[in-house]
This record gives sequence, C-alpha cells and structure tokens, in this order.
Amino acid sequence: MVALFRRALEEGTTNWDRVLQKVLSLLLLGALACRLGDITKHNKDTHDLPFLCYKDITIKLVGGTRIEHLVALIVIRNEKAKK
Repeated sequence: MVALFRRALEEGTTNWDRVLQKVLSLLLLGALACRLGDITKHNKDTHDLPFLCYKDITIKLVGGTRIEHLVALIVIRNEKAKK
C-alpha cells in the first residue's frame, strides 16, 4: 500500500480517487481475510449480485462513540464454494 502512494507521489497520478480505491480494496481484503474474487466481479459471473454491495455492510457503534467502538457485519455471499 505504501508503494501505491509512493508511486503516485513520485510519478504523479491522473486521479487520486483510483489510488485511494486500490489501497482501500487491499485493506478490505486483509481485514476480511478473503480472496479478491469473494468481493469483486469476474467477467464470467452470472448470478444477480456477484460483488460486495453497500447493503452487505452494516456498521454500528457499540459501547462508545470513538472509532475503536465501531463494529461491522459484512456479508460475503460469493466466497469460494458458495457461488
């Protein structure tokens, strides 16, 4: 992830949104301990929702109002062997 930022800073980027999207995708994969295909779409996917959607993520505060009190429930409906 640091390499993505470093490259964008040193070589420039036409769109910082794209750099941030890549970094956040890597963070999400690590946080969920899942494979890329579990939360993204493949060209040959034919089912209705072959990707992670906003409605798949529920975030709430539990026991306080600080960032460490955030609890997330994430539905991964496309994990291996469930497609």
